Amino acid sequence: MYQANPGGTVPGFRLQDGSDIAALVAVMNASPNLQTKQIISASGAGKISLSNPLVIITAGATATLTLPAPASPAQDGLELSIISTTGFAHTVTATGLFNNGTAAVNLATFAAFSGANLQLVAFGGEWYVTSQNAVTIT
Repeated sequence: MYQANPGGTVPGFRLQDGSDIAALVAVMNASPNLQTKQIISASGAGKISLSNPLVIITAGATATLTLPAPASPAQDGLELSIISTTGFAHTVTATGLFNNGTAAVNLATFAAFSGANLQLVAFGGEWYVTSQNAVTIT
């Protein structure tokens, strides 16, 4: 089941219809296909939990996050979405773990815009980039 952060809002984040994140959470909880994921909020520095495949960054300053290696083969196929809802250049470090078709494999830097996001799939103990929007991997 999805959960909103305390108070059910994400500061500075509104849906197109003007409602806050609590309305989105209610819709997602009503869908049986989405109930296996849980929204977590990340702020400051910290480690991303692989038990929560949807990470919403709500930090009011730059968040410096670490992404652990997925267990192989137990977590092969795990999908992870990381979305920024604030205008800060957040970073996710996964040293030697990002595979995006280039030699850049260590650091994902989110543009300082709400909506920057990164989609990943675990395989063989590494993270494969399936989509990125306003995120640079170096």
